[in-house]
Amino acid sequence: MGLEVGLPGVVLGWILGFFSDPLKSLIFGPRLTLEIRFKQPDCQKINLYIQFPSSGRVEVAPNYQFRLRVKNQGLTSARNVLAVINLLEKKEGGEWVQVPDFLMTDLIWTHGQFERQRTLPILSPKADWLIDFGHVIHPQQRHLANEVKPVDPIPQSEISFCFDLSIKPANFYHIIGNGKYRCWITVSAENARPVRKQFIIKLGKKWFDDQEKMFTEDGIQIIEY
Repeated sequence: MGLEVGLPGVVLGWILGFFSDPLKSLIFGPRLTLEIRFKQPDCQKINLYIQFPSSGRVEVAPNYQFRLRVKNQGLTSARNVLAVINLLEKKEGGEWVQVPDFLMTDLIWTHGQFERQRTLPILSPKADWLIDFGHVIHPQQRHLANEVKPVDPIPQSEISFCFDLSIKPANFYHIIGNGKYRCWITVSAENARPVRKQFIIKLGKKWFDDQEKMFTEDGIQIIEY
């Protein structure tokens, strides 16, 4: 008789334990994913319109923009979502070598509510949003965007890749030249497990006005792993 009375309580206790907060969050909480779609609209050619306040003159600079897509595949909203570049390495000979002056830094959300927005307050279930990863401006017009490195400058005939960080470093470590690079990006949220992914950037030397030609080994390629 005691067994019959105690069994419902045992079952109830098991159910309550099963759906405890950590496990509930794992099963029913937000689940973040990160990817790059190397095609429009995530990666595309756009024009930058740069105005000079002193004269009011406007310059148009062709620019290739590259964005990452973050999706919440869970059942509840993710809160305060943040994306960080953890490490940047360059292929030197047969080895990967850490870029010495590159610091772990946040990326910015595309069309955020605030300028250079670091965190996304809410990412609803089954929704996705884009993060600005970086861009390649026409090398002849880098000076218009203040992307000319004062030390170890990149030749004006060659393209450069500029990471879109939440800050613009005074030592220009966010700008890289020709070569093969790899970086790790972590996306995390206040109430979700972080996801970490590796990206390979192959940066050539040539600028192409045609997007299909630009997204080649002579231009730029970005591959996720």
